[in-house]
Amino acid sequence: MERKIRPYIFLLVVISLLLFYSGASGYIYNASEDKQQRKLASLNSSSSENVINIFSRIEDNPRFAKTYFSRGLVWFMKGDYDKAIGDYSKAIKINPRYAKAYYGRGFAEFKKGNYTKVIDNYTRTIELNPRFSRAYYGRGLVLYMQGNYNKAMSDYNKAIEINPMYADAYIIRGLTWCKQGHYEKAMTEFQRVLKIDPSDIRAKQFLLFVNQELKNQ
Repeated sequence: MERKIRPYIFLLVVISLLLFYSGASGYIYNASEDKQQRKLASLNSSSSENVINIFSRIEDNPRFAKTYFSRGLVWFMKGDYDKAIGDYSKAIKINPRYAKAYYGRGFAEFKKGNYTKVIDNYTRTIELNPRFSRAYYGRGLVLYMQGNYNKAMSDYNKAIEINPMYADAYIIRGLTWCKQGHYEKAMTEFQRVLKIDPSDIRAKQFLLFVNQELKNQ
């Protein structure tokens, strides 16, 4: 049964989501990516302009899916989500099995509030790479926002199965338990986060909320 949650938890939810989605580039790449792409992911807004200029001759090598993908990432970092989506789509047209391009496009669609397209892109990412834990997390987050808690929980579980140290997934799974009134289960999730990172302020704040709700029962 869904339970009403006090207004301030929604502020905490927003803060939690912002902490995750503000670090866009870091969630597209991982440690196994090549050095050039990781450098692109760490560019600031001023140097990214130079990269855009370098990529202005991309049409000279129209079959380079990774080049479109990299330019799409820079557009994303600059906040031009339409251009980012355009480049990710070009990368996908060249290589229809480019899982990270679907993920990047889904991320840009999230920024635009196109949640159906987010789910479609993340679902395709998962089909191409069933071990892509962040795609499960991202899809679950949108499902949570739409009130589809059971399907959201299934995605969090899969993300955690792939990556047992995935603190963000424990956080949102805990919030889902809260939304359903299962505060003891939520407490377990937030405690797991603190085992992963004892300094995680989100888990500390949510634990305070959960403890207060349990006292009020």
